[in-house]
Amino acid sequence: MTRFHALIISGFGLAAMAGCGDGSGPRGGPVVDCDEVAPTTLAPGQPALMDASETACVRLSQAGPGGASYLYVAYSAAGSETRDGTSAEYRLTGTGAGAPPPAAAVMPRVASAVRGRPTAVQRFHDGLRERGRELARGNPGPHVSARVAPGLVAPAPVLGEQRSFNVLRSADVTGTAPGDFVQVESTARYVGPHVAIFLDDAAPSGGGYTQADLNAIGSLFDDHLHPIGVNAFGAETDVNGDGKVLVLLTNRVTRLAGCEDGQVVVGLFFAVDLFRNLVGSNNAEIFYGLTPDAECGVDRGRAIELLPSVFIHEFQHMISYGQHVIERGGSAEDTWLDEGLSGLAEELGGRLVPDDRCIESDCLTQFHAGNLINAYDYLAAEGDAYLIGPRRPPLPLTQYGATWLFVRWLSDHFATDATLGTDLTRALVQTTRTGVENVERATDTPFDRLVGEWQLSNYLAGAPDLNDVTDGTRLRYTSWSLDDVFASFHQEDPQGFPRAYPLEVDVFSGADYLRGGFLRAGSGRHLLVQQPPATDVDLLLTRNDGATALDPDVTPRVAVLRLR
Repeated sequence: MTRFHALIISGFGLAAMAGCGDGSGPRGGPVVDCDEVAPTTLAPGQPALMDASETACVRLSQAGPGGASYLYVAYSAAGSETRDGTSAEYRLTGTGAGAPPPAAAVMPRVASAVRGRPTAVQRFHDGLRERGRELARGNPGPHVSARVAPGLVAPAPVLGEQRSFNVLRSADVTGTAPGDFVQVESTARYVGPHVAIFLDDAAPSGGGYTQADLNAIGSLFDDHLHPIGVNAFGAETDVNGDGKVLVLLTNRVTRLAGCEDGQVVVGLFFAVDLFRNLVGSNNAEIFYGLTPDAECGVDRGRAIELLPSVFIHEFQHMISYGQHVIERGGSAEDTWLDEGLSGLAEELGGRLVPDDRCIESDCLTQFHAGNLINAYDYLAAEGDAYLIGPRRPPLPLTQYGATWLFVRWLSDHFATDATLGTDLTRALVQTTRTGVENVERATDTPFDRLVGEWQLSNYLAGAPDLNDVTDGTRLRYTSWSLDDVFASFHQEDPQGFPRAYPLEVDVFSGADYLRGGFLRAGSGRHLLVQQPPATDVDLLLTRNDGATALDPDVTPRVAVLRLR
């Protein structure tokens, strides 16, 4: 793993954002004629949110002698996970008020996001989620651990115990027939207060885990990862009454997807295990992790480096499914939010585990560098990646970056302890609500406003010179100085991270402007408007025909913030 030791954390104030909305036009239908729109007048630091399916045009009132500067974001606040994702082709036109629209594109339209053939790893993870959703839909109701009949309580594992586990035979997650599973013989190599780690008896002896390795990761889970996860998300269920979380380390996990294209499965939680009497169920709180495998390109050092983040990431998935489905009889959490919470779990591991328990005494890098790299790539994509993406694979790493960024920003502004966010995260996990409804109830804020403020924040995080403009608003990340973090990436690897701050925006200075593209659920296009003195500016967001308002089903919105 590339190491970034210059990760910088800082704190700012916490406050609410004041804003305004815009209704439908004077004729009662969508307005696409800028001459029918009243000018928008904002003071420096004041934001506004508009529904672009009702009013497609924003006319910025005439600037004074010094001109004005605005941040404009066109985005989709669609909140439902769909098979193929929610997106809409758009056209954004900028002109001086009263001037004719540009006859040709000043900037080329971007093509629809390329969706390559999903890899075996991506298909596998998608299958896991779909199987969990199916089980939740068929769940007859809550199954609280205290109701486990005395005769069904499983004995707690003991050191040296040999046990056979059901493990998926392949990346096909149908999981409905005995032939879909293989029996893995294993031995309990670590047993502590919270976790028992079983190692596949067939794991390679040369280059595999040592007993010291297993003691280290087991005690790390007992001492730190388990309390961090329970404090942030709630307790795991105990469906068999044994009082333990089980972990099986096996190269059956490493090879589930066949090491295709250099990708391996590093860990998983399988919801089947929490349901008694289902084919393949191990009837226990169990997650699975990789073992070193030279043929798959995973040596012992890399596996040891990965295991801590695998443990806390999958532990969050286990807690979330147990709290939503098993304890409360609800639905499984939406994939995007569940992954965002697991990303935050990794960050919490990086913040709270003592550095002397981590490689190179750097827990923040070991646990959290992947989230930051994915976040960099999401911001660099500038609207061409989803927050709430397609339910089918592939789920790109850019979306993992988006989900962590969004949950991180929510914690910054809606949790009592902004850095750890535990009261917010517990509210998001210990509930039957899912997805957008869950977020809206936990924050008491409409989702379209949250997405607008977050997208404004994503630009402003790279503009520390504008701190005075956004003072007292939600338009910042309070727990991270992302501009400094990403600058450290750039300094260490300018080829891999070509820009110090990844979000590169268009600039409109009053001349004709035209941008085409696709609004994708949760994401959008940023535009910096430098308004000349004594001029009006019109910004028109429509379908690609330039004359029709965007479909309300895409939840098209515009957020505008006056900067100067």
